[in-house]
Amino acid sequence: QPIQAACLKPTKDSPEEARSFVCKYKGTLFRLLDAKKQERFMRTPHLFAALKMPIKLPPDALPVVLDKLPLPGYLQHTVVDAISEGLLALGQAAPRFPGVDNRESATKFLALYLRSRNAGNSPVDARLHGQNLARFRKACELLVRGAVGRDLPKAVLPGSEVVEEFMARHAEGPRAVVAD
Repeated sequence: QPIQAACLKPTKDSPEEARSFVCKYKGTLFRLLDAKKQERFMRTPHLFAALKMPIKLPPDALPVVLDKLPLPGYLQHTVVDAISEGLLALGQAAPRFPGVDNRESATKFLALYLRSRNAGNSPVDARLHGQNLARFRKACELLVRGAVGRDLPKAVLPGSEVVEEFMARHAEGPRAVVAD
């Protein structure tokens, strides 16, 4: 909408420099922003005359004071983007921690994901939380979701590495991975 931005009706309160590029066409005054826009207007004033101009320009956006917002507004301005990103990652990963139901697995994954991407983390904390998330994901890979045919896990003998790792992860539980 460059045409609407190019010309505005002058107001009585307009400063003098704003009145320097004023043109009159069919009884209407138009204030142009600069000489280039005035020249453009003068070539084809009929294109501008038919435009319906805004009565008043919208006010400049004021900075949001988070302390004064109600809880829903505060949450929308602070955590919605991070949680949305975390939920998308959760949907893509569909984690399933050994020995834990889907709801708890999802909750743990989301908590680890948010902690690993917290903007307030120090570099050391970010690295540690990232490692916790990676360990959780690795533990979740032990169970194959939706596997069919030859993708099904092969039978394993007691004492094999996979069984030992599963049992160790199950014994630790998801809380051990989340712990600091």
